[in-house]
Amino acid sequence: MALPEPYRVKGLILLGTTVFSTTEQLKLNLLKSRDTWCETKVPSDEAMLAGAASFGGPARVGEKVYEKIKQMWIKRYAEPEGYDPAFNCLLNRDGIDDKINVPTLVLHGAEDPVIPAE
Repeated sequence: MALPEPYRVKGLILLGTTVFSTTEQLKLNLLKSRDTWCETKVPSDEAMLAGAASFGGPARVGEKVYEKIKQMWIKRYAEPEGYDPAFNCLLNRDGIDDKINVPTLVLHGAEDPVIPAE
């Protein structure tokens, strides 16, 4: 909405994202992560921990919260049918850095392994 009709938007707050398109190196990393996630019907503990790195994993949120997140992920994102729609948003995103024409605040974690803060 901010791109085609900026007069309707006073500003944007972007949380944990980027305005840039996906780099080729990130695409390779994401494809490897996707293959690991989808190699079994229920993602392996290794795949779950790799995905949890985006928020610091069980050490950051505690085992109880982490277990809830794991169950949600299994329900939503198990197998390619669940994983690929969300994955494709990351993999195939267009860069909009030269198109945003409203004030924009970007909030981003300093330790996000998928989208670097810089």
